[in-house]
Amino acid sequence: EDAKTSEAHAQSTEESAEQTPPPPPTSTQIIENDATLQLQQVTLSNRCCNPKRKFIEHEIIETEETYYRGLMILMNELLMPMFERQLIDNRYYIQCMSNIPDLLQFHDTFLSQLVAAYEWQQQPQDSQQQAPAPEYRTISEVFSAQNKAQFVELYLAYIRNYYTVLDLFGTKFVRNSKLQQFLRDKRIECKPLVNFLILPVQRIPRYILLLTDLKQHTNAVHDSDYKYIESALELVTDITRELNERQRQIENMSQCLQIQETLTNLHESIVRCDRSFQKQFVFIKKESKRQHQFFVFNDIVIETNNRWKVKRILNVRAMDIKKTSTSTSAHNKASSKLGKMVSNVSLLLEFTLLCVDNNKPWTYVSNSEADIDEFEALIKQNRLNMIDSDLAAQIKNDDKDDADKETIGQLRLALKEQGVSQSDDYNQEIASMKFKRKRGNALADII
Repeated sequence: EDAKTSEAHAQSTEESAEQTPPPPPTSTQIIENDATLQLQQVTLSNRCCNPKRKFIEHEIIETEETYYRGLMILMNELLMPMFERQLIDNRYYIQCMSNIPDLLQFHDTFLSQLVAAYEWQQQPQDSQQQAPAPEYRTISEVFSAQNKAQFVELYLAYIRNYYTVLDLFGTKFVRNSKLQQFLRDKRIECKPLVNFLILPVQRIPRYILLLTDLKQHTNAVHDSDYKYIESALELVTDITRELNERQRQIENMSQCLQIQETLTNLHESIVRCDRSFQKQFVFIKKESKRQHQFFVFNDIVIETNNRWKVKRILNVRAMDIKKTSTSTSAHNKASSKLGKMVSNVSLLLEFTLLCVDNNKPWTYVSNSEADIDEFEALIKQNRLNMIDSDLAAQIKNDDKDDADKETIGQLRLALKEQGVSQSDDYNQEIASMKFKRKRGNALADII
């Protein structure tokens, strides 16, 4: 009976405690709650009254949707069909697919969170109070809530594997005729492989631009979202540091692969991490009266016809440009034949392309002196850079004695100060100086 009595007493005590109203809030709590509510109202008011901020948030959503669709096309319409149609051996599946499925899975969830936060922000304040709030209420909250280590590693893994993918398509698969035909068909559909492969590399810098712009249009004092934007910027900046170190090589290799895919009659790969495309020129070959295109890289020049068929690949170390002035009669004769191909025949100019590997020089015509000058300047500067690089490599050679290295160093200095017309000039000079020094040493031994 005593046990029943005590149990009944405990139950009545609990019921009375549940019925007892909570104590009234203190003055301090009232002030804090009012301040929090006031800050939220000011924050919402600032966001609603800032059309620029609303525009930036909409752009983040819009570009994220475009990016996600691009990743879907890359996997489902470009890479997967290559293996389903057995255009590529299955042993290259992991290398080609990289971590694209992981990127897709991440951005599927990420996009859903962004859309939910954006749509909730667009609702009136009364609707926001009645409807259940999403997990994250602002776009910047979505960014800052991501697992930093996972997000960074996800993109760094793709960047690290990017070189392997480009190398495969730029060299290993370049003679795969069925695959090349598939890629040409996709380019006709406006879905070139290179443009989609580089999407993850381009997305991170875009995040920084958009979040920086959003930060500039957010009140640092009155808007609680400001701290989330700073956290989001810190997240994507960590990836950008790694990306910036590889950005130039990535862009160079992507551009080389893109050009390679558009050329025909190309019997060797032009994709290299140390090769960069500089500019494209169009000149008329005087002998055939046909337009030729010149793709200038830092180490080679590719000449094609107007249908992108490769005619020759020239090494900048062994080529030179010489402008020629035509006589009046020759000028009139050329103008009558080439007048339909140039816009202003009165400015018709000629230049000769010299190459060590070819005894016969080629003559080309253009009505733009600026194009010829720029073409000549690029060839000369690239030639100087390549020869200087060759000499630098000779200095690093362990087999060279100090005298050799000193001589080559002097040649490098002269190269930078005076320039060079042909690489053979310096090779001959190096050989001559070595011969004289060896001969002098031999004479000294005899004496």
